[in-house]
Amino acid sequence: MEMKAFEIVVANSDREDIAYLLGADTIDFEIGGNNNFEIKIARELAQKAGIEVGAFLYIPGTEWGGIVEEVSSNVDDSAVTFNGSTWRGLLAKSVIEPPAGQDYLVVSGDIRSILRQLIVGAADSRACFTVPNGFADIFVTSWIVDRYATALETIEKMLAFVGCRIDIDVRPGFPFAVVIDEAPIVDHSQDDEYSQDNPAPGGIKVTRYAGGVNHLICLGQGELRDRLVMHLYVMNDGSIQQSGTPYFAGEAMRTEIYDCSGAKDAADLFKSGQEKLDELRSRDSFELIGYDDHDYPIGDIIGGRDFETGICAVASVTGKILRIESGKAPEIRISIGKVSQSSRWKGGESNGASGGDGKYRVGDICISTLPYPPNYGTWEAWGTGRMPIGINPSDADFNTVGKTGGAKTVTLSLAQIPSHAHTFTPRVGWVNTTPTNATAKVTTTVSTGTGGGMYIDSGNATANTSTAGSGAEHSIMPPYITCYYFKRTA
Repeated sequence: MEMKAFEIVVANSDREDIAYLLGADTIDFEIGGNNNFEIKIARELAQKAGIEVGAFLYIPGTEWGGIVEEVSSNVDDSAVTFNGSTWRGLLAKSVIEPPAGQDYLVVSGDIRSILRQLIVGAADSRACFTVPNGFADIFVTSWIVDRYATALETIEKMLAFVGCRIDIDVRPGFPFAVVIDEAPIVDHSQDDEYSQDNPAPGGIKVTRYAGGVNHLICLGQGELRDRLVMHLYVMNDGSIQQSGTPYFAGEAMRTEIYDCSGAKDAADLFKSGQEKLDELRSRDSFELIGYDDHDYPIGDIIGGRDFETGICAVASVTGKILRIESGKAPEIRISIGKVSQSSRWKGGESNGASGGDGKYRVGDICISTLPYPPNYGTWEAWGTGRMPIGINPSDADFNTVGKTGGAKTVTLSLAQIPSHAHTFTPRVGWVNTTPTNATAKVTTTVSTGTGGGMYIDSGNATANTSTAGSGAEHSIMPPYITCYYFKRTA
């Protein structure tokens, strides 16, 4: 994505355009980091442009822009400095609270509808924010919003879960609008990889680190022999597993201890240990030096490669700084985060997938304890609240992919109750006269003397046993453990 020409518009507090910003000494916009901006400009030019606290600055069709929140000056200086928050900075200053009387805010629906609820419907929402009309093709079900998280944190986390990033675009008008939408994460590394053939203007640095940890001993709760201990290993395919034969052994094994006594249980210890080992493992990495002439969106993926050493890696764009200095060409400096995919070091050979496409094909299912999918390709949540079962071509219930069925509970019908009998004890007693019970028939008389006899009710006599049971539903769930399923769709 090539860098665009930059024309900065000044708008008043009513979001009405009043002038272009011209002649500034320096302009610095930062997004993804501190999410703020600073402008140094001569006093008379600032007055001419109408810049003041509460005014807006923006570059049409881009995310660059924000609101002026501070002005400072040295009385002996002819220049004045303006500072403010970018659009992301404003979202970071909006906190989402759980509804009254509830532990969490839970949202469901298509992404755009949820964005409207979180941004436009928020109590401290700014009027400049809007979400496009219509519905998105991506849906989220029962997403639990972290308590008292910022709008920016919530939106970024939720969109990452469905393989998307936040897209911010300022559209001119009277008034102008800051449009917030979702956009798929794009992997630019396959078509526009930095290398000897495609160098960055400021250069890139690639590094291969082969001394990373590949065996992590995780220590959870408990003391001495009762302490929860878990061994995690980096495997041949780059995955992290708790079981199986370790790929690295002998001199190649690098072991470290991870004290995580705060983990609630084994599942929590595994999750924390997995994240820790991913930080400590061997990997290839790269960094951009100086400025770049591309304006990649935050969240997209870029890659770097050195053909001579064979080192290649890809990483997500986490921040950008736009610097415009009088008399110089504009520069964009890109910050990248932790390498998301890299070639793995195996005795001098690389076995990773170049371009960061990972090991999952379209249609594959990723099972994870993390609430977000791999950050390549396009993913959707799959199998929510359901247990998967293998295909069985000879069983009509399980002969094709995607069939659903079953229930968590069941109430037995009469036909489903096993065949059984109830014990009935006949009535035996002494009487002086023949019983007159209409349902009893005297079938046996034993004489005992004058005026008496023993009678037994039997034969076709009818009687009811006492009732038991309530007919309530009962669970048929086997022992289970929950996790996340993601299906790769593109």
